Amino acid sequence: MTNRKKTNITLAEVSKAAKVSLNTAAKVLAGQSKTARISEKTAKKVQKIAQTLGYVPNQMARNLRAQKTRIIGIFVADMIDPIYAAITHAILEELPKHNLFPLLTVAEAGYEMCRQTWLRNRIDGLIFCGTNAEMTPQVFAELKKRNIPAVIAGNYYLPSNHSAFLPQVSLVHIDNHAGMQLAINHLVEQKKQKIAFITGPKFHSDAQDRLQAYEYIIKNYQKTIIADLNTDERFWQRGYLALKKIFEQNIKIDAVIAYDDLVAIGAIKFLNENSVNIPNDVAVVGFDNLPQAEYSTPSLTSLYQPAQAIGQRSVELLVKHLEHENKIEHVHMMPVLVPRESTQFGNARNNQNYISHL
Repeated sequence: MTNRKKTNITLAEVSKAAKVSLNTAAKVLAGQSKTARISEKTAKKVQKIAQTLGYVPNQMARNLRAQKTRIIGIFVADMIDPIYAAITHAILEELPKHNLFPLLTVAEAGYEMCRQTWLRNRIDGLIFCGTNAEMTPQVFAELKKRNIPAVIAGNYYLPSNHSAFLPQVSLVHIDNHAGMQLAINHLVEQKKQKIAFITGPKFHSDAQDRLQAYEYIIKNYQKTIIADLNTDERFWQRGYLALKKIFEQNIKIDAVIAYDDLVAIGAIKFLNENSVNIPNDVAVVGFDNLPQAEYSTPSLTSLYQPAQAIGQRSVELLVKHLEHENKIEHVHMMPVLVPRESTQFGNARNNQNYISHL
């Protein structure tokens, strides 16, 4: 007859084999040896026996006793946005390192369904990968009332009367002002004197930050040239149509900074179709350094957004809040300029020097 190793070993069996009390075994296996003043020799003995017997702690029961689930809600504001996807991926990698469990919810399901899912699963905290129109001040007030700490990773939704709106939670995002300064400096070095900016959707905090940064910095070099569709059109179409509008109005430009890479690629398509030489006649710079930037024609100079670092830092901030460090923090992550063929800088050697720092 084959001897089978017993499964579902109980804490009582561990304590009996180790010849210690049930309470001692529980404290050792919960990592509380030092606070309970249990000797290192006894702790090692209990741990070794638990491992030999194959004891697996009942995490759910432990969480219930602590009145904590260690479940963290993740809200993704737009599943097709590549930056949200990259930040979410980083968060999903980081949470298990802190013994936290993700509960993924998406804006496409509707806020109320997400809210019910969070409450039904008794989440301990929440990370927003962006927010949307349903994320009103009342939403953040309810989270605070329920003692659910939250962090926003990336941008946040701006209502139409956004002048004074800022969610009262911790925030981790790219330093858009620093990024715009890098882009403008780079184009000025290329002797560009008529640098335009293609705006993003008005509800997007990054879009408004980048517009304001452009307006503030560019006045040191030239008059503002803003290509704005006055719509919330996104992605390639926005860049294509915005640049078409500039050319139809016969506005002279020699460079353009786009709100993001996809908008920039749309602008490149328009320039290519109209036989405008890039970068000699018009140079193009994007934001975010998406994979598409390297493979556009010509390859796109862009500002690298550290999505991995944003995700990691967001988890770190949330962990601090879970440990009752309640000070709201706004963390700005630095971008890096990655020059490519769409500007006159950027040969292979220089590109490698920049990219090696990412």
